[in-house]
Amino acid sequence: MKQFWKDTLFKNGYLLIAAAWLFTLSFIFSNYWSYTSSPNGVKSALDKYIRYNEESFGAFLEDTALLRKLVHKQVNENEIERITSRKYGLFLYRQNSQGQYSIVFWNTQVVLPTPEILEKEDTRYLASLANGQYEVMRKQISVQGEPILAIYLLPIHRQYFMSSDYLQNGFVDHPNLEHNYSISTTMTAYAVQSSNGKTLFYLKPKGENIYSNDWITLLLRMMGSVLLLFFLHNIAVSISKSQGSLVGVLFLTVMVVGLRVLSYYFHIPINFRQFELFDPQIYGTSSVLKSLGDLLINSLLFFWLVLFAKIQFSRKARQFYIRQPVLRWIVILSISCIMVLATMLCSHIIRSLVADSQISFDVTNFGSLNYYSIFGFIVLCCVSLGYFILSQVLLQILNWLTQGVYYVKALTISIIGLVVLTLRINGPFGLFELSTIVWLLLYIYLMGRTELGYQQVNFPVANALFWLFVFSASIAGVIIFENRAKEIELRKRTAEKLAMQTDPSSERLLNIAIQSFSNSFFLENLDRLRNPQTNIEFKDSLINANFSAYLNKYDTELFFYDDKGKALSSNEHRTYDTLNTIYRIQGKPTKIPGLRYFETAFDNISYIFMKEIRNSNDTLNGYFFMLANPKRYRSEALYPELFKQPEDYSFDRSSDYAYAVYDKGRLTRHINDYGFPTQLKTEDIPHDEFETRTINGTSELWYKAAGDKIIVITRYSNFFLEAITLFSYLFCAFLFLVAMFQVSSVIVRSGFRWRAFREMWQFNIRSQIYGTIIFVSIFSFVVVAAATIIFFINRYDKNNRDKLSRTIQMMADELKNKISTQKIADGVTVSYDSSGTPLQNEIAYIAELHNYDINLYNPDGSLHISSQPFVYNKGVLSRMMEPLAYYNLSELKKIQYVQDEKYGQINYLSIYVPILDDEGQTGSFLNIPYFNSHSDLNQEISNFLVTIINLNAFIFLLAGVIALFLTNRITDSFTLIGTMMKEVNLGQHNAAIVWKKRDEIGGLVKEYNKMVQKLEESAVALAKTEREGAWREMARQVAHEIKNPLTPMKLSIQYLQKAIDNNAPNVKELSSNVAKTLIEQIDHLSKIAADFSQFANIGNVKNEVFDLKQLMNSLISLQDSREGIDIKWNADSQPLMVNADKTQMNRLFTNLFQNAVESIPESKRGLIQVEERRNAQHVLISIRDNGTGIPPDTQSKIFTPNFTTKTSGTGLGLAMCKSIVEQAKGRIWFETAVGKGTIFYVELQLHEDGLETTSQKLEA
Repeated sequence: MKQFWKDTLFKNGYLLIAAAWLFTLSFIFSNYWSYTSSPNGVKSALDKYIRYNEESFGAFLEDTALLRKLVHKQVNENEIERITSRKYGLFLYRQNSQGQYSIVFWNTQVVLPTPEILEKEDTRYLASLANGQYEVMRKQISVQGEPILAIYLLPIHRQYFMSSDYLQNGFVDHPNLEHNYSISTTMTAYAVQSSNGKTLFYLKPKGENIYSNDWITLLLRMMGSVLLLFFLHNIAVSISKSQGSLVGVLFLTVMVVGLRVLSYYFHIPINFRQFELFDPQIYGTSSVLKSLGDLLINSLLFFWLVLFAKIQFSRKARQFYIRQPVLRWIVILSISCIMVLATMLCSHIIRSLVADSQISFDVTNFGSLNYYSIFGFIVLCCVSLGYFILSQVLLQILNWLTQGVYYVKALTISIIGLVVLTLRINGPFGLFELSTIVWLLLYIYLMGRTELGYQQVNFPVANALFWLFVFSASIAGVIIFENRAKEIELRKRTAEKLAMQTDPSSERLLNIAIQSFSNSFFLENLDRLRNPQTNIEFKDSLINANFSAYLNKYDTELFFYDDKGKALSSNEHRTYDTLNTIYRIQGKPTKIPGLRYFETAFDNISYIFMKEIRNSNDTLNGYFFMLANPKRYRSEALYPELFKQPEDYSFDRSSDYAYAVYDKGRLTRHINDYGFPTQLKTEDIPHDEFETRTINGTSELWYKAAGDKIIVITRYSNFFLEAITLFSYLFCAFLFLVAMFQVSSVIVRSGFRWRAFREMWQFNIRSQIYGTIIFVSIFSFVVVAAATIIFFINRYDKNNRDKLSRTIQMMADELKNKISTQKIADGVTVSYDSSGTPLQNEIAYIAELHNYDINLYNPDGSLHISSQPFVYNKGVLSRMMEPLAYYNLSELKKIQYVQDEKYGQINYLSIYVPILDDEGQTGSFLNIPYFNSHSDLNQEISNFLVTIINLNAFIFLLAGVIALFLTNRITDSFTLIGTMMKEVNLGQHNAAIVWKKRDEIGGLVKEYNKMVQKLEESAVALAKTEREGAWREMARQVAHEIKNPLTPMKLSIQYLQKAIDNNAPNVKELSSNVAKTLIEQIDHLSKIAADFSQFANIGNVKNEVFDLKQLMNSLISLQDSREGIDIKWNADSQPLMVNADKTQMNRLFTNLFQNAVESIPESKRGLIQVEERRNAQHVLISIRDNGTGIPPDTQSKIFTPNFTTKTSGTGLGLAMCKSIVEQAKGRIWFETAVGKGTIFYVELQLHEDGLETTSQKLEA
């Protein structure tokens, strides 16, 4: 065992060493190179970030030529682009004689220095601005003698007034820090400093055990984990070969499960919980399946373990049968229970993954799929393939035990399934589990009808495609069923919300907000309300402080009027009479005092609140109105999308859905295109609370709410398209996973050795054809899909740009003659149109008319009016125009400029045009920030991808059938030729192949037939030559062997004749000696003749069935009578029935015993050990001696005829033994050690009687 582990570790140690190096590198990188590893690492990264940008700013200030160009507006576009690409904000100001600053240049639209920054004398500090924390540097410079103030704003941390999908708070340029660290002014051990050593802020960890992996550390550790698993795999394979398959499988299972359990409690190999894939909110059902990531890992490990077990057990598979009925039925019931429970478990995992998760499997809407969906499909395939392999093993054992009788398996499974269903009768999934049992019975029947044996590791392609089809269709059915149930529940919840038109939850929020509006509060701020500038700021602060939780659902506006109904500020765009009429006449009371709701359209519910402002004497001082209109976002407006929350999903934006609200049978509200009736008939009203109806392929959900309200939500669905698309996705996922398994298998078996990998990567013709067809299909799919999608996107972008260009020109024309300015008494400039209405109203009207957001900038680039001032008031964007656009319109005098812009995580298209006055001078700049959700484009691409994926899946199936037909036709021909070539023998007639087709194979067959004909001619000549050669060699050998005894015979007779001639006195004695010599040599000649005769008659076999053990017993008894020799015979009492020539078997073992005896020196007592070992089909006889052994230089010649190590003999003994064993379809070999002895092994095939006896013995 020690040597085994030594050899195994030596063979696979390089994997363990490589894994250790990868883990070591990940540790070094994580702790010394990655900035996320520790608070000190984060501090160092922030220091480096700050100092690098400070140096860049310093270099900019030293570039006097560039500064001169910027101040005098002489820069070119490349220089502007280079400056605007910097990470920090750069601002140049000119100060007039009154000490006021005017901006000369800016390089970003994200932020703008506040007046405090312009006036503050401190040159370097951290400032909190509207959208985050910035490092501020303020420096007075001189440009050609003119004093210029340079301001540097480096974003450190984004902090928006509200976060959304696109506006995310966090450290700038340093991801993955927000959850673990915060900026603090309180002293900590981690002071972040500028390049001059001044502390800007302190880094505050949010917890004690802060640990986060970067992607390089993650990659290194994952690679190390894979190598470690490969190492365990190879160790388990070695154990299986040495100790048995069961031991190897148990070793790998224990090691893998142990490592997986440790990963739940420790960060092994990494902290999985830091990734969204391991978020329980996405999916989580138990402590084992905590998340989608855990399910993914567990399913991959399950697939690997069952596949490993099947391969290992199939290598040494043996059929068995338990004769004891009770024990046999216990095993049958146990395996059936495992089969039912495994089926239930896997089916519930598949069901749960669809029903109990946030993962989208709506394949007909390609845009709804994300990377969670991809992992979900992988999990589904892994679970299914693992179950398939496990069930294959279990069903094979059941087939052995039930002798393949289907009704026995079906009856057992049915009974156990009914027992399980009875125990779970009160469960919520009874119908699903009953369907699972029915599916299992059908599955067992199909398994019995396909040729898929337990020992087949690589099964036929046709069967593989069939089972992929079965599992893809089955899982698609489960997904469709669960998707429908999940979608119905979503519509039910939405219907309940729609029934609550006045939105009580929102009313409660409004009630909380308006409670803080007291008379004293308003009276204290009346002066602020009268100033237009402070009026805006005051209202904005009220909205931000009291209505932030409400902003995502309603547009909230505040209005203030004096006691006579006159607006306190010129900013009010609604009159007192208008709001009072809405409140008094249109408004309907709610449960909140002072709060009323009203319908602005048949599908809009708005809220209005009024409060009289009175002093302590109860004297009326004014009126306050709050107006909340529901947001109906323009689909192409940027800013609503910018603030969209993850939960802001609505059926309004989905073309597949439509809904209608009925009050007392009359249609009051509807969304999207669907043929809702304007009036419901009596028979249309549902009887139950919820009812589902299907009309022309559209599913209608009817909800009977309280108060005579009926809600109808429809969804268009195409069951056939959904089923086909799901099947296509799953089928392709199965193919991908099987392909990945094949690649991984080749890598593992190659041991990561390039030469071995190249050798294993040699495919046969069948695989090459399959691979070529699949590659062509995939390649054509990718090329066509990519080209078509690029075409769609380019066409869509071009249409959008053209539409934007036309729209903004129309807007510019409308505004051109309406802009004028007047001075009001307090010195504030307000824009009016030609009719005297504030320009703000005109902008709002045009924005609503054209369904776009609009920004109007002054000639100096500052924002004048916006249809969405909220974005600028909140500091999400600065009030300065985008610098590159300003340069192109102001300096290059372009009539239009379009560019892609990005803010936060959102990309949008922005178009700018100048608005010229009557004199041709630029009076202002008009801008449309255009965001398109690309819903139409995404839907078009989605429909195309669905179609092409379905087509590709069909092509895969068709390609599989075509490839199967082609490969069978080609390989069958090659197989026929190969079989015929294998049967080619010089000693028999070789038939020609008949091939009537004139193709490439026909040419090959023609050449084969020519070869066979020439071979037969050559065989005749060769046979003649061999016969002559054999006779010559035999004559030489016979002459040599006869000559050896004739020589002493001749010499003995000559010596006797000479003695007689000389009248020797001992003639009689000499005659006796000569006679003895002659007799000995004659016996030797007789033995030589017998040996040659036996060797010549080896081919004349007379087989019979006899007990080899009786033959061995008689021979051992005969040999045991020799003096100085001990023979030990280890055997059981069972007979060894073989079908062979009994005489030749006698000769075989006689020669082996004789050789064993002759190999033992006379000075040593001989010991010959004979052992018997049998398996299911063979018996192995070993004869061990303690002789001198066979020298290494003669071992290769030991079975060669005429070769001998003795001083006398023909050298035919072992050659004859080898021929006898081969005639009996057996094997003979030896093991030897010089000075220790030799072991000869003879393996013979048992006859059927012997097999039956062996089977009985194994059962016992």
